[in-house]
Amino acid sequence: RMESFERCAYAHFLRYGLRLMERQEYDVEAADMGNLYHAALELSFRRLSEQGLELRDVSEEELEGIGRAAVEEVSSEYNGSIMNASARNVFLKEKVGRITRRTLWALRTQSRKGSYRTLSCELPFRLRDEGLELHGRIDRVDVCDDSIDTYVRVIDYKSGRTRFDLSLIYHGLQMQLITYMDAAIGEARRRGKGGRVLPAGLYYYNIDDPVVSYETAGEGDGAEDRAKDGILSELRMNGLTNSDPDILKSLDEDLGPESTATSGVVPVRLKEGSIVPSSSMVCGTEGFLRLMERTEKRIKDDTRDILSGDIDIR
Repeated sequence: RMESFERCAYAHFLRYGLRLMERQEYDVEAADMGNLYHAALELSFRRLSEQGLELRDVSEEELEGIGRAAVEEVSSEYNGSIMNASARNVFLKEKVGRITRRTLWALRTQSRKGSYRTLSCELPFRLRDEGLELHGRIDRVDVCDDSIDTYVRVIDYKSGRTRFDLSLIYHGLQMQLITYMDAAIGEARRRGKGGRVLPAGLYYYNIDDPVVSYETAGEGDGAEDRAKDGILSELRMNGLTNSDPDILKSLDEDLGPESTATSGVVPVRLKEGSIVPSSSMVCGTEGFLRLMERTEKRIKDDTRDILSGDIDIR
């Protein structure tokens, strides 16, 4: 909502003030596909939690079964069983199933590289301040406990091609992940063992099932492994990583910067083969805290403007 206000106060007024919306039609559109991906992933993690399992602990076969069952369950209940209403929708349901299973496979492979456990999926939060009650859901919060500190990682699933962009954060058009981190740190403190709670990374995971070229995979021995590595490379998360060496090691045992950042936010070359893109944004803990402070101030300023009646077209 705040990002919508930053784009155009008048568009924000039409949507949240007058509550205008398009006439609903009995059809499956891009937003429905995104809803199904989120619901299927949330249900898959819930099933793992009910069995006392971490994503990293299950075999590929078990995970595929969990993903298949989750997609079937959420599809059968979605919008009056619309996913079974036509041959087109059945095809789309099968696509959701295939991509959900691919996503779970990639997330499992990525999780095995680090030392994180899932604290919560679809974590609800509320941030209250004068004239403001901001609420939402965080797709996934992971934590890692070392001997002293707790590190927090936030992951947001996107069915599009969203990229982490500092210029959008600066202009208030991409405040979601930063706000999530603020809320996730508070939740980790409530559930934690004491000590410091530090931001480790905030990431977008773009839900997809990429195709690897023949040139990448090659042929003969190892072609299948090269193809999987190529797919994993396409499915790496993008976002902001804490440059603290201990935190880097907790995220990925093979991850280490060729140069580091202790303050500010800078692009840094990271080792290939990581869960984080080889050219990523990194900053120290101080940089994370400054971003969160700036975003919090921006949200408060926007709240005052909304309450003062700002509906200018821009």
